[in-house]
Amino acid sequence: MNNGGTMLTFIVRQYITVFQDEHLETATCPVPNITKILKVSQLEFDQFTRDTTKLLRDHKKCSDMLAIVELEATEQDKEPFYSSTKKKLEAARTKIDSLGIDITKARSDFRSLMDFYAVQPKKANVEPEPKEFFDLWTSFCAEFKDIWEREVKLAMKRKKQAEVKKAQERVEFIR
Repeated sequence: MNNGGTMLTFIVRQYITVFQDEHLETATCPVPNITKILKVSQLEFDQFTRDTTKLLRDHKKCSDMLAIVELEATEQDKEPFYSSTKKKLEAARTKIDSLGIDITKARSDFRSLMDFYAVQPKKANVEPEPKEFFDLWTSFCAEFKDIWEREVKLAMKRKKQAEVKKAQERVEFIR
């Protein structure tokens, strides 16, 4: 059943045959939606780091102001404002710290992904950015999706033709 085409066409056909053949009507394309990839490609780790640093500075200012309230306010005026604000600041600090860890891990995972696929940054000695990787991935996914839709339609057409032929053979057999 080699009708020519690209290697990607072959891969799509094989994927459909192996994983989706029984359920062609509900088959879903296995690559991400292009709009999601474009959105992810706009991410900048440095901007996330700057935003997290700004959150830490703002948190410090709030903590400093709360310390002033603790020192200067009377017990009667201090509560319940002080204790509830302190709890919220502690929770915020935990979230900010967690966010910083997540950003560091995401950047590390992204570097590993770039290494795995042997994608090099365009500029030497510069941290790779998601845009560099996802520009390649976007064109791949767009082409894959186009071929996928075409091949699923062809497979469904072949499946219906086979069913019609089988039904005709049964009718001929009965006669």
